[in-house]
Amino acid sequence: MPLFSKIKSLILSESNTLGSRSSVSPISQEEIIQKVLDYFIESDFPLKLSTSLSKMIGEKIKKNSTDIDGFIKDVIYRVLLPEFKELEFKGDTNESILKIHMVVGVNGAGKTTFIPKLANRLKADGEKIIVAGCDTFRTSAVEQLEEWLSKIGIDFFSLADSSPSTVSYKAIEYAKREKADRLIIDTAGRLPSNDALMKELGKIYTVSKKSAIDIDIDVWQVLDATNGQSAIEQVKKFNSYLPLTGIILTKVEGLSQGGFILGLKELNLPVLFLSHGETIDTIKNFSAESYLEFLLDSFEL
Repeated sequence: MPLFSKIKSLILSESNTLGSRSSVSPISQEEIIQKVLDYFIESDFPLKLSTSLSKMIGEKIKKNSTDIDGFIKDVIYRVLLPEFKELEFKGDTNESILKIHMVVGVNGAGKTTFIPKLANRLKADGEKIIVAGCDTFRTSAVEQLEEWLSKIGIDFFSLADSSPSTVSYKAIEYAKREKADRLIIDTAGRLPSNDALMKELGKIYTVSKKSAIDIDIDVWQVLDATNGQSAIEQVKKFNSYLPLTGIILTKVEGLSQGGFILGLKELNLPVLFLSHGETIDTIKNFSAESYLEFLLDSFEL
């Protein structure tokens, strides 16, 4: 059940209708505040913010407001919207002629599904896109990505029997020769607990910078949104090996703990895109308003 529906249902179930007004007993008021607090915490909102919201809703209840829909949403939107606004992308400061986006993440986060969606969208905007397959450990992953990209007419670069950093370096050289607008670098999924593989990821970035001396390289981490708070720990670990610049949330259709992304604020990382489903067009820019509406009411993204 969506967060707003759970809170509304709770208040209505604890209320006794007296004429046109709603009355809640003092005992029920405290119970409601505690349960509302639990709902926010279960949705992975920070404790301090959850406590503040539950108390504000409790104060509204004590005034016997009849407009339950109105006062709940007013409180939640007034408090949470500015919080999520801080995660919005403030605009592209990358002025390089060739824009490079290195995509990283753990195994199964959804990188291979996301990249064709992004490439297809950018191509529709009139840009020339090249995707480099640096997952040299899994031939099947490279083949799957190449197959998807061929269906939408995207140029794919890969090298057999080469290291990931070599593929990335030569892909940048190729993208410059082809005068591409953007190069998207796909990397193998890896667990942040594997120090050797994480160091290799840092090496891909370092070697790539040698070919992109005057070019900014964006490093985007793909997060499985269903992982909730544990995803923030993944981000911190990845960020310790290479400089992350943005976050992509995938599998958003299964999201139930959406408050966790507020943990990204301390890392100064914007949320760039939301991805859901398997079809090629299920990608959109992150918007605080639409994300909050989705969390509260499960509106379609």
